Amino acid sequence: MGNNNEIRKRMETYRKVLLAVVWFVGIAELIGGAVMLDNYSLRPFGIALLIVSILGSIIGHFLVNVGLAIPFILLNNGDYLAAIVPEGKHFEQNKISTVDDWVCKNCNHTNRKTALFCNNCGQKYL
Repeated sequence: MGNNNEIRKRMETYRKVLLAVVWFVGIAELIGGAVMLDNYSLRPFGIALLIVSILGSIIGHFLVNVGLAIPFILLNNGDYLAAIVPEGKHFEQNKISTVDDWVCKNCNHTNRKTALFCNNCGQKYL
């Protein structure tokens, strides 16, 4: 879990840098579009550049956040699962295996290797 915190910090730095680049380019396009509005022959291009800069900045902001949300979700789910699943318990409970089964010391009942307690008497696996 400690390594995930380092990755989160690095990803947050990437997010901030990418958002700064998106908005810097958007503001530069806005300034360019405003300058083009002063010239009569370039006015249609200026209006188009203003529209593109506004839409591009909004869409770019959205894509940066969505693109980096997936790794954040995956990292957070890993921490969540590690926090709620007891240590030693695995998701292999549906497999039938007699090789690594353990026998309860209290009642000699054979239990699956993933069981934390005896299914017969409730004795904890040691």
